[in-house]
Amino acid sequence: EDRDAVADHLQLAEQMAVDEDRLAPIAEARQHSSDISAPEGVQADLFMLTHRYLDDRGFAAYEVSNFAASPPHRSRHNRKYWDRTPYLGMGPSAHSFAAHQRWWNSRKIKPYSEQLARLHRPIEGHENLSLRDAILETLMLGLRTPDGPDLDTFPGHSGSSIWTSNRRLIEELEASGLIDTRGHRLQPTLAGLAVAEAIAGRFSIPGDDLPSQPSIC
Repeated sequence: EDRDAVADHLQLAEQMAVDEDRLAPIAEARQHSSDISAPEGVQADLFMLTHRYLDDRGFAAYEVSNFAASPPHRSRHNRKYWDRTPYLGMGPSAHSFAAHQRWWNSRKIKPYSEQLARLHRPIEGHENLSLRDAILETLMLGLRTPDGPDLDTFPGHSGSSIWTSNRRLIEELEASGLIDTRGHRLQPTLAGLAVAEAIAGRFSIPGDDLPSQPSIC
């Protein structure tokens, strides 16, 4: 019954793909309904159904929950977050990321404007990422995409040590059909995409901090 309901929903979404006015009543009804999560087994079954349904219709997954008919239709905006590409946010509440730091602007208009009037940067807060944080993010975000993370491009030239210290785990994941290896690239299978975060959590990650650097903020 759940599979049939999801299939019907996907067919409806396909028919209404770019018709926002027709989607509005569904979104409004969703806001007023209770959210009861299905058991994990059911969620996994529906995950597979959704990916196969869309793939059969020409919408390939390029991230766990993102699909496109072709590479030019993929979201370049979202890709920056998955690749950890530096970005600068402009305006109240905007977040930015570069090197080993994240920072965010004042949320409210008044303090944001007052800071700018004083020729000050309207930063409300920031955080410094350790090397371990950067590696874990790169691994976790990479495993959410079919391309998978390339250990040769990991922060701090850490890919080689991660490969060595997790070799047995990598072989186990590959034997279980959760990933394929292409050189030092770990490509999740469809089954692996379904449990990407759990896979990332099983890796042994070094805990050394990044070398001291001047604050961007």
